[in-house]
Amino acid sequence: MGKGNFLKRSLACVSAAVMILSGSVLPTATAAVIDKDNPNNYHNYAEALQLALCFYDANKCGDEVADDGYYSWRANCHVKDGVIPLTPMTPMPEVGKGKTDDQLKEDQGLGAGDDGKTKPDLGDDDPYLYVGVNMSQEFIDKNKEYLDPDGDGTLDLTGGWHDAGDHVKFGLPGSYSASTIGWGYYEFRDSYKELGLDKHVEDELHWINDYFMKVTFLDDKDNVVAYCYQVGEGNNDHNYWCA
Repeated sequence: MGKGNFLKRSLACVSAAVMILSGSVLPTATAAVIDKDNPNNYHNYAEALQLALCFYDANKCGDEVADDGYYSWRANCHVKDGVIPLTPMTPMPEVGKGKTDDQLKEDQGLGAGDDGKTKPDLGDDDPYLYVGVNMSQEFIDKNKEYLDPDGDGTLDLTGGWHDAGDHVKFGLPGSYSASTIGWGYYEFRDSYKELGLDKHVEDELHWINDYFMKVTFLDDKDNVVAYCYQVGEGNNDHNYWCA
């Protein structure tokens, strides 16, 4: 897709966001500035920059993470994001309306209770287990050729970054982070190159922008039909602790 279309898409996403629940990677950069012999050298700003980029590597999500190579302990994750059912959620996410955070924590059927025992798995009857998208059936039917061009009844939303250490993918923090990284590279490109971090930062930018393009759905005239600004459900994710 041309640069003009991507710019047009990026600008249109702001006004056409539609929440949907549930890239290719450059060659691995070589770590060049981490000083293992002096781990507490707080004046090594080059190392701080590299570690800041590594934060985004740790938060990568999808079915290509294992091939990324920055962390040997990271593997593919949330691969089911590639087969999100293109059906309206039942019920729509209003079950927590009017409830306090404490009430939500008590009601949800995920995670461990105060006694360390797991709450019962209610399966498809669990009102907090959101499966599908928050689009109406009418909207889906009207735009199905753009939302599901291969006709398999699912959306592929793999990729992107997790948010702040949990596992929800939020579009707003992701786009802010991508903009900050990109602007820093634009302003201080020579410094990145001098430190051997140019390929690393380019990898991060390719990774997240490939995801943004994947989750933006266009019609035949390149108008934005829908944009996935969130994958996951915050309350469920924050109440579930596991390795």
